[in-house]
Amino acid sequence: MTASTPSLETRLRTDTADKLTERRLKLKLDLLILPILTIDYFFAQLDRQGIGNAKLQGLQQDVLDGSSAGGSDKYGTIVSLFFVSYIITQPFGVLLSKMFNMKFFIGINVFLFGLCASLEAATFNFSSLAACRWFLGHFEALFGPVVVYYLTLFYTKKEIAMRISIWFGIAAIAGAFSGAIAYGVQTIEQPAIKHWQILFLIEGLPACVCGLLTMVLTPDRPNSSSMWFSEQERSLIITRVGKPDATGSVNRKHVISALIDWKVYWAGAIYFCLNNALSSTSVYLPAIVKSLGYSNASAQLHVVPPYVVAAGVTIGVALLSDYVQLRGPFMVLVTAISVAGYAILIGTNTNEAKYAGVFLVVMGVYPSIAMINGWLVGTNLGSETKKAAGMGLFYAIGQITTMVSLNNTLRERYEELRVLLDRAIEYYKALSTTSKILLWAVAGLHQILGVVIWLVGPKKIFGYIANIALELQNLPFGWLILVSCLVVASFPPLIGYGMLITVCGFVYGFPFGILPAAAGSITGATVVFQLSRALQKSAFWSSRLSALSNSPKWRAISLAITERGIGLVVLLRLCPIPPWVYSNLGFSLLPEEQLSYWNFLLATLLSTPRLFLHVFIGSRLFNLSDPNQELDGTSKMIDIASIVTGMTLSTALGWYVYKTTMRKIKESVHDVYDDNESLLSELR
Repeated sequence: MTASTPSLETRLRTDTADKLTERRLKLKLDLLILPILTIDYFFAQLDRQGIGNAKLQGLQQDVLDGSSAGGSDKYGTIVSLFFVSYIITQPFGVLLSKMFNMKFFIGINVFLFGLCASLEAATFNFSSLAACRWFLGHFEALFGPVVVYYLTLFYTKKEIAMRISIWFGIAAIAGAFSGAIAYGVQTIEQPAIKHWQILFLIEGLPACVCGLLTMVLTPDRPNSSSMWFSEQERSLIITRVGKPDATGSVNRKHVISALIDWKVYWAGAIYFCLNNALSSTSVYLPAIVKSLGYSNASAQLHVVPPYVVAAGVTIGVALLSDYVQLRGPFMVLVTAISVAGYAILIGTNTNEAKYAGVFLVVMGVYPSIAMINGWLVGTNLGSETKKAAGMGLFYAIGQITTMVSLNNTLRERYEELRVLLDRAIEYYKALSTTSKILLWAVAGLHQILGVVIWLVGPKKIFGYIANIALELQNLPFGWLILVSCLVVASFPPLIGYGMLITVCGFVYGFPFGILPAAAGSITGATVVFQLSRALQKSAFWSSRLSALSNSPKWRAISLAITERGIGLVVLLRLCPIPPWVYSNLGFSLLPEEQLSYWNFLLATLLSTPRLFLHVFIGSRLFNLSDPNQELDGTSKMIDIASIVTGMTLSTALGWYVYKTTMRKIKESVHDVYDDNESLLSELR
């Protein structure tokens, strides 16, 4: 043996030291990553499932028109909306996360879904609750799949299934706690607010806190987490898992590879079947248990034991699967248990036997879903980009099954959509040839724009637009160009007015972009109003404008303005419907004695605060374009969160103003013509 060759004893000591270092690293990862992410997922599941318990506590009676058939239909729609928005967002959610700092991306989405869940306590009708559930679905879709992808950055293929199962097992624990929390809330005597409102606050507010903690306590990618890992630990993680992609990099060839990989679709089909059971079980389990003869409070308490058992079985099956490195046989075994549970629920009338069947259902469903996640993600996808694209598609396929679980509700909603579609087709047929050509031209333009963005890349496009914005800033009268464009866009049927307001923020920032936006809006409104009134003196134009002034909706608005005065005009100026450019024309058709120009101008001036959010969003978009390459991932994530918050707030305020305006118009029509059903039917 030469002097340069280490002895067997030395090699053994080295191997032992390396294994000890690796074990310590895995323990550190488990303690650093898993606890906070499992707590986040715990609250995600609470927020998702809370709607089922809230229904038992009076939500349907207080918000969804009582316990009538209509209220039941609306509850099904509310449940459906969450899953629809969830499915829409999932395919690109994981790919989107690659563009940003991972811990901030996860943490901000946790904060936002907690905020949406908390706001459910403030809902007062179907529309407000629907909005909360819609956005809750979006933000949860940007959380769950991204966490699974995030875990693959730190754990090897042999380790990932166990960690996913621990993380996913918390979903079952959340189901147990959901019932226990609901039972505790139900026992509160004479609360200051409704029981279901307390429930939403208890389940939503802690998630907001967890989102903030996630941004502080979790590491980013292995190669950029110097705060938590030493250089040696980062090197070891990269050696174990592989060198991660750079933040913001997406390999388009790998995206296409994921889209044509049969394994993604096969695993998605399995997930589809498994998720069919899970989605209906988690949302409707309290009602299922109540149907066994228990009271509302008792039903919520009896939901707890099945979920506790499911969590234990999920983790136990994962341990065995990792030990023997097999997934399929264990999935077959636990799925058979779930089938037996459903057979009991269908085939027996004994409450005790049905309750036992509930245990078997969740004991099979939860381990199976955890296993298929680990099976696909851990062993059957390649690069980071392919993994991100494949996971998004995999989860989207699986979540489509929620539409099957809610089939009756969807059938009813389909009939409503079919009626709306028939009306849209009739409206299209009534259009002139020129209008049809214009409509198809606009649609084609959007398609071309989408293809260009995909081929060129959003980053290059934003950079190009940012350079134009900088040139416009440096022009002495650059603001006058934007004001002129806004004046032109104020004429119907031109489009682009809202986009130009956002461009003002993009070019001049916030709050300075408000000045050209307000100047262009006020000037454009004035020009359209005065020009229209001048043209009405001509018989040619008067006959063509009379179609709008004689429409039932505008006659109702005219009646309401007579009753309510300038206050309603201000509300209509703030309202997103009718659009700004059409309301400029519509107001000009009212008689001078009903609405003078000076009152119109005053209402327009008072409505300028509606521009603030659009200008603010434009300023954040400019920051994201980062023409000087100064922003890091964290700053970009903050800007993204600001844009999402601004858009959410803008939508919520627009919806609220619209509802308030329509209510006042209906009240005015009732006051003037109690029996005028034609006008009222047009407003519904």
